[in-house]
Amino acid sequence: MKQTKKLLGFIAIFAVIGFLVLPLTGCSSDDDGGGSGGGGGGDKSSTPAFDYIGDNVADFATWLAAQPDRAQPYNVKLNVGELLARTTTGSLGNIIWTNPNKYINLDLSGSNFTDISAPIFDRGPFYGCVNLVSVSLPNTITSIGTYAFRSAGLISITIPASVTSIRAGAFYDCIGLTSITIPANVTSIWNEAFRGCTSLTSVTIGSGVTSIGDSVFRGCTSLASVTIPASVTSIGDGAFLGCTGLTSITIPASVTSIGDGAFQNCTGLTSITIPASVTSIGYQTFQSCTKLASVTIPASVTSIGNNAFNYTGLTSITIPGGVTSIGDYAFSSCTSLASVTFQGTIVSTGFNNYAFPGDLRDKFYATDTTNGTPGKYTTTAPVGSSSVWTKQ
Repeated sequence: MKQTKKLLGFIAIFAVIGFLVLPLTGCSSDDDGGGSGGGGGGDKSSTPAFDYIGDNVADFATWLAAQPDRAQPYNVKLNVGELLARTTTGSLGNIIWTNPNKYINLDLSGSNFTDISAPIFDRGPFYGCVNLVSVSLPNTITSIGTYAFRSAGLISITIPASVTSIRAGAFYDCIGLTSITIPANVTSIWNEAFRGCTSLTSVTIGSGVTSIGDSVFRGCTSLASVTIPASVTSIGDGAFLGCTGLTSITIPASVTSIGDGAFQNCTGLTSITIPASVTSIGYQTFQSCTKLASVTIPASVTSIGNNAFNYTGLTSITIPGGVTSIGDYAFSSCTSLASVTFQGTIVSTGFNNYAFPGDLRDKFYATDTTNGTPGKYTTTAPVGSSSVWTKQ
């Protein structure tokens, strides 16, 4: 019995020494405590092996420097108290960034920091870490800060339910990211948060989001599906600009504001319904949506901005009676436009000379030079600037 106890004591001491001194290879995710020990239940066969587990960033730097370059990612589990700017020497992001040919799957789920950010005008913790393949974040985090993962090599990331805000440029130019789910506790998505994520194909926006900032999904050319929840009240300038893979989108009745250029250059968009809560259509909102053949403008709209529908594929349009102004080039280069119905009058000073192709404006004010004549106007040759229109 005494010999058995001595043997068990020796094994225990050896295990502790090995755990503290040696980087761990092939450890399952049951080992939750890194350099501080720990552990837990669970089926080891169903959890991934880790190449390194620890809670000291400097020790991780030493370990990573000794590893060979390889395309297969190293699975790393770290428990840290904070994340510093990537430009800070010795920071976790800086260590990963300075080893660009060593790809990393990073598990931070056991950490206890609340924010991923950096000082203003500095680079986020993982800015430019092209070899950072995936990240698991702790459920203590409430904010993903400005440029936190900009230009990182992320293919996947799970945003914890604890997060309430995704700040400007957080995932800007993460060109490997294919899908994203924004949890229900997030209330705002800041400007350019996912701009330039060219591989992003689907986005699920949580029911707590009230605003989609400027250029949030700008240039996400593969984005084919996005659901905007009924909680959203505003869509920022250029929010979906250049999302050429987007074929349809439903704007919920809760939205009261659609920013300038919000859907500009969405060349795959074929139809859209603007809800009755919207009162104005801004500058270049749908410009160059070349396949956009159908759009419904609600009676609530009072103004249509400059270039709002210019260079679209519209074949017909109805202008509601409440519209009081139509801006420069709003429809002027719609070369397929053959039918326009005005449901009300428009004071001539609010109807720009170049709003529509051809002589449509002249025909509208032919008998009433101040207010125009409501009705349906058509052309048999919708060729743009030289189109000749007739009132039906």
